[in-house]
Amino acid sequence: MPSNFTPNDRAALASDLRTLFLYTENSGNTSNINQFSPPAGANSTYSFGIMQFDVGNNPSARNFLGSIGFTSSEISSLSQQGGLTSTDLNNLNAKLQANASALDKFTDNQIQVSINKLDNLISDLKTTNPPVANAILSDENLQLTLVDYDNQFSINGIGNASAPPNSMLAYLRGESVTETGGTLQLTGTPTLDDIQNYINNSLYGVNNPGSVERRLNDYNNAIDVINSGATPLSDTAPPDVENAFGITASYLQGDLTYTENSDGSFTVVGQNGSVTDNPNGSQTYNLQVEGTTLTFSLPAGVTPAEAKDWLPLASV
Repeated sequence: MPSNFTPNDRAALASDLRTLFLYTENSGNTSNINQFSPPAGANSTYSFGIMQFDVGNNPSARNFLGSIGFTSSEISSLSQQGGLTSTDLNNLNAKLQANASALDKFTDNQIQVSINKLDNLISDLKTTNPPVANAILSDENLQLTLVDYDNQFSINGIGNASAPPNSMLAYLRGESVTETGGTLQLTGTPTLDDIQNYINNSLYGVNNPGSVERRLNDYNNAIDVINSGATPLSDTAPPDVENAFGITASYLQGDLTYTENSDGSFTVVGQNGSVTDNPNGSQTYNLQVEGTTLTFSLPAGVTPAEAKDWLPLASV
């Protein structure tokens, strides 16, 4: 089946999904990415990564952990709804962090799986509800919110003759759905408010309004970052990277603005807040971000006074 997305479409969507999941799954907290988070709900287990892969409920996550050296016993423990001691978790976190590059590749693969599912959803709707299919295909915000919904709840039944009763798929196909909060039916092309209305009226939404509001706020924050043109974070934290201009940087995100202080230090403001360096008399500078020391180096021939022209490039 031909894809509904060009390669460039897929690349742009994958990049934006990384930013989206950093916020909706982690509230923008990068420290969650390379460590195991405790179970967040009645049916959840320990989770990890930008997409917060739920170990107990995600076979692909378990296979990945096994592929990087986690034992069956460790995976079994992470598949439980709690119970690990802080010492156990620290040891498991260290093991995960030692495989940050592999986690990054696994995340790339899983994001492509999510895009494939969105692609299949659009193809399904082209047959069952063409106006909705066209609306989703022409609006990246709808694409993002549906992938985010699928990552949290799952959209089931794609490609089947009958959609599961009262499901998101049934709703998108234009069927009347009865939820805990009432009966809904799409009229015309869908909007973000229509998708949110379905979530608000679901059993989860009715029982957890605070969590739904929090995720919506995080979604909006992600969209603000995406619209700002910020470059998404990698899973490798902190990722030491060197761009084509020769600057090495760590753990910075987004466009940065530069101010040179009277004492010769630099203050940089970016998506992750303000950072200030301490010149050490060489071409290497140390940045402090929330207590973490980060290092960047200027290319040969670039003086500290010219750093403002290079620092915006030192972002990942």
